[in-house]
Amino acid sequence: MKIPKLTPRLALIASLVPKDVIVADIGTDHAYIPAYLVNSGVAKHAIASDILDGPLKAARETVEHYGCGDKVELRKSDGLAEFSAGEADTLIIAGMGGVLIAKILENGGDVAKSAKRLILQPMTAAYEVRKYLHENGYFITEEHLAREGDKLYNVIVAEPRGEKHENIDEVADYYVGRRLIETRPPHFIEYVRKIINKFEVKLAGLAHSSAEELDMIITAIEQILENLEGLL
Repeated sequence: MKIPKLTPRLALIASLVPKDVIVADIGTDHAYIPAYLVNSGVAKHAIASDILDGPLKAARETVEHYGCGDKVELRKSDGLAEFSAGEADTLIIAGMGGVLIAKILENGGDVAKSAKRLILQPMTAAYEVRKYLHENGYFITEEHLAREGDKLYNVIVAEPRGEKHENIDEVADYYVGRRLIETRPPHFIEYVRKIINKFEVKLAGLAHSSAEELDMIITAIEQILENLEGLL
């Protein structure tokens, strides 16, 4: 049985899917992950969904090429709109902005909360994903980094435990990711340096501003930078 060769980012996502589950890949694009998971024997069944016809056409070609049409269902859906609660054990939402991921989870309601595991890979705004999870009863169990070329990608694993989070540290829990701080995986230092660089650029830009609250904003950013540098 043919198995797709995945990029490092997609391979990391696939490696976090438990054995013998029904998995839904939201915004599947070419459906490489669903085809890989069913043909390698990890997933019992997969649902590959997308809101656009173009990606679904590409997904259909992938499914046909790898001969897994009996185990991969293609579905047109705006996020989780066309899913039922409990339909999938694991939800993958990858390759889109963090704000959109949070919106999909929010609009998905019971469907998102019924899954046993969420695997989320924001291309931007990981802060927004972590913040949404903490504020809506999810618990982040793992976080990993994948490198492709000169880019680093976050992959966040969460469970809907309904827990309330207290004593949130904005830098550790939202900007960096507490699980990354705990495990310090490969590329961690580079990852933190990239975050620091973004704040340094922002700080430099503010230095030329005349906003009334400029001093307060600069002080807040300098404190964030100090906390980030303490992680190196």
